[in-house]
Amino acid sequence: MPCGTGNIVNRHAAEKQAAAYSEAMNEIQGKQVTYTQPLQAAPAPHEDIISQLERLDALKDQGILTKEEFQAQKEKILGTYLSMRLKHE
Repeated sequence: MPCGTGNIVNRHAAEKQAAAYSEAMNEIQGKQVTYTQPLQAAPAPHEDIISQLERLDALKDQGILTKEEFQAQKEKILGTYLSMRLKHE
C-alpha cells in the first residue's frame, strides 16, 4: 500500500460514518415531529417506535451512536410516545 493510502481510507470511512450518523439523527428528529400530530395521522405508532428503536440500536452496534446518544434518543422517542398516549386516553 503506498504511503498515506491508509489515511485516505480511514478518512473516507470516517466521513462515511459521519454522514450516516447525521442522516440517522435527521431521520430520528423528523420522525419525532410526526408523533406530536394526532394519533389518527400515524398508523400503528407502536410499530413505528419499535422500528426506530431497532434502527437506533443498529447505529449503536455499528459504533455510529455512543451509548449516551442512544439512551438520550431512546428516552425522547419513548417520552413522546407515552405523552401522546396519555393525551388520547
